[in-house]
Amino acid sequence: MKNKKTILVYLSLFFILLFSIVIYLNEKNYEERVDLVLSNKLSKLETNYKIFMYNQKVLADNIFDDTMNIKSVLKILTQANETQDANKITLLRDELQKILEKKYSQIKAKGILQYHFVFPNNRVFLRMHKPSKFADDLTGIRQDFEYVNKHKKIVRGFSNGRTAHGFRNVYPIFNEQKQYLGAVEVSFSSELLQEYLQNISGIHSHFLINKSIFDSKAWERDDMVMKYFQSAENSDLMFHITSSHTHERCIVNNTKNLLHIKDKIAAKIKLKEKFVLHIPISIQSNVIAFYPVKQNITQDVVAWVVSYEYVRLIDTIYKDKNYILVSIFIFLLIVFYFFYKNITQQQLITQKSQEQERLLSLFDKGDSVLFKWKNDENWSVEHVSKSVETLLGYTVEEILQNKIPYSSSIHLDDLQTVIDEVKEGSKSKNDFFAHNPYRVITKDNKIKWVLDYTTIVRDVNGNIEYFIGYIVDISEQKNKERLLFEQSKLASMGEMIGNIAHQWRQPLSVISTSATGLQMQYQYGVLDKSTIPSICETINDNAQYLSTTIDDFRNFIKGERELKKFNIKDTITSFLHLVKPSIKSHNIDVILLMKDNIEIEGYENELQQCFINIFNNSKDALKELKDQEKLLFIEVLEEDENHIKIIFKDNGNGIDEAIIEKVFEPYFTTKHQSQGTGLGLHMTYNMITGGMHGKISIENVKYQYNTNIYYGAQINIILPKVYEDLD
Repeated sequence: MKNKKTILVYLSLFFILLFSIVIYLNEKNYEERVDLVLSNKLSKLETNYKIFMYNQKVLADNIFDDTMNIKSVLKILTQANETQDANKITLLRDELQKILEKKYSQIKAKGILQYHFVFPNNRVFLRMHKPSKFADDLTGIRQDFEYVNKHKKIVRGFSNGRTAHGFRNVYPIFNEQKQYLGAVEVSFSSELLQEYLQNISGIHSHFLINKSIFDSKAWERDDMVMKYFQSAENSDLMFHITSSHTHERCIVNNTKNLLHIKDKIAAKIKLKEKFVLHIPISIQSNVIAFYPVKQNITQDVVAWVVSYEYVRLIDTIYKDKNYILVSIFIFLLIVFYFFYKNITQQQLITQKSQEQERLLSLFDKGDSVLFKWKNDENWSVEHVSKSVETLLGYTVEEILQNKIPYSSSIHLDDLQTVIDEVKEGSKSKNDFFAHNPYRVITKDNKIKWVLDYTTIVRDVNGNIEYFIGYIVDISEQKNKERLLFEQSKLASMGEMIGNIAHQWRQPLSVISTSATGLQMQYQYGVLDKSTIPSICETINDNAQYLSTTIDDFRNFIKGERELKKFNIKDTITSFLHLVKPSIKSHNIDVILLMKDNIEIEGYENELQQCFINIFNNSKDALKELKDQEKLLFIEVLEEDENHIKIIFKDNGNGIDEAIIEKVFEPYFTTKHQSQGTGLGLHMTYNMITGGMHGKISIENVKYQYNTNIYYGAQINIILPKVYEDLD
């Protein structure tokens, strides 16, 4: 019964997962089909808009050409440009109006809104659409006229004036003598565009204007050619109601219908690109498309052509989506019912022992070794995988028959540690513990390093029944770590030798000078015996300095891995003594912040190597500072009762945040390949965490020192005061 419930739970979860995938795919398919419909509607609006603009261009060009072919027009404009007499200009204006009056009536019937002549100085000569208004200066109001009068080139496109907007074609005018006479405008209104979309393509549209194109008070002026209202689509857009619109439908109803997508519309409008949206709740229109209209000079988006359509195909797609979802749900329900009935009729559970044997046999073909041994004094082995022959060279029979107890294959130097770790792990309430890496001796007396992870199996009373150990050969990894350490140390040794040569130069010179001076004074009989002690003392002090340098270098070179107690300040002083020439040659100011009596237990030589690696890393960064102060802070403090913290901090501008997490990886270096191996900080990490059981981290810090603000890398090292083997 319990197993049936488990199967039912799993099948239910799988059913939910599978049906969730179906819902996702079905929804994605629905969105793709709707997006295709929306895309087609947006393309339809764009195509119709471009066709309309092309037709109006052709019409405007024809009107301009016809006008320019009337010689009397050019004659009047030439005379108007050549006279300053206001009365004569008035007579010429009236004459031009009479000549073009019939023509204007004809083109007005074709939808032309404005037929407009302007002098080269941007002053109006004649408005055929409003003859009573003339001589006003359009500078700063009509950028298209200013552009044409300046560059003598045609300008087309949408533009606004004082009292109206429109799609304008502004042409430069020249007479037969190539004299520039000014500009003429042939424009049509946005209302004509909306009528075209409605009559030709059956597209109900709105033409929306940015509030910003007119002065803020202009919307309320009485002389505005068109009357505007706040649009339903966006609070920054105004709407001109034409004969094909009603306030109720286009503003009141649309305000309600667009409520759910108003934020989307606002966000899309800010992008100033064409877009289309689905209106989810609407009985009038369910697709709204926006096409941007740019100002003819600045090319800023200042208006939008908006189309509204009701597409029944979207409703059909929505119904199909729901039908498919319900159908698949019923189908999957039936399939899973029969699947469940079939599984419950099969044998689902085998014997526990068979499962264990199958599990244990998985290790026979791998490189890892699985042990199962009793909780007795002899660690009697009940099971071992065949892979033990690869690790130790002994057969499974030799191990199981206790001909070679596993404990006897553990290296004598590590055996007690392993025993102690088993005891500590057994006392713990945890069911798992990991040994520190230890060595084993193979049948042919080879030494291998292994990692041993042990699981504790207890009975219902919490008593240990047996152990299961999972052992992995890590000899190759250990060899690589040792090689990396030697490479890193050899690199440091080369620099140390150079440091010693530099450090010895001055004391050897002092000794030589003192000894030579003493000899010469003796030869010439001017030796003052009272100066002999001070000269000898100088020679001895410098000889002791040389001896100290030799001792520091010898201790570093010996590299003896001796666990001992040592004073951390003495270790740092010795390390600084080794790198002193580098500090001087690179003008690095070392600031020490530490107590005198902090002692820890560990491997002093390895820690000193870590300090040198960290110093070299900081030195490379500080070398890049030109004519700047170079600082290296070394601080030692007590983290808590059982740990100390060592901080190295420089002002070398830090490490790129994109790579800072990789600096402890092997062969990773920020320097050129010829300058760095990428081993230093990696070995430092291994020696601190593995060899000293500590922690190391790196970060970029910003700090203040002597009223100045600095930025650099900071390495934090935390070490235990007493070295302990990890459980």
